[in-house]
Amino acid sequence: MLSVTLTDSEVMAVGVAGALRQCRAVVNGDSHAHNFKGDGFQIHVDGLGAEMAVARLLDLYYDPFAPQRDRDRGDVRGLHVRSTGHEAGCLIMHRGDPHGVYLLVIGTLPTYRLAGFYRHGGDLGSRWWRAQAPNPAYFIPQSALKPIPMRHANTNT
Repeated sequence: MLSVTLTDSEVMAVGVAGALRQCRAVVNGDSHAHNFKGDGFQIHVDGLGAEMAVARLLDLYYDPFAPQRDRDRGDVRGLHVRSTGHEAGCLIMHRGDPHGVYLLVIGTLPTYRLAGFYRHGGDLGSRWWRAQAPNPAYFIPQSALKPIPMRHANTNT
């Protein structure tokens, strides 16, 4: 299992960067994607924490203060990072999500676990579609994810 606990400095950096990102969204009048109704500050902070954790685990440089990324290009070096605080949570994908590699990260500040990845290359069909969810989407279970090859992981965390 690949897991990481962010350092105090990393936690502070993603906290400040997440708050700035939410403030920028409010100033610009941006709404949450997919009709999300939760706490924007918490979502930005947790999302940036998950991205920082992925970068640490894969030994990649990550700047949480970089301008928000183009959604088609991914969050960390072309990888799309999705996170949840639910231990048994699913990788949630939406219609129109760009093709690419999606990583599911489980946890909240400061500790995260990389659950696995899914390579999205086209139509997801109806297998994981949940129309009854508050925000209909594909909910891909952790059992359907592939493990991250250990040769890519920084095991010194």
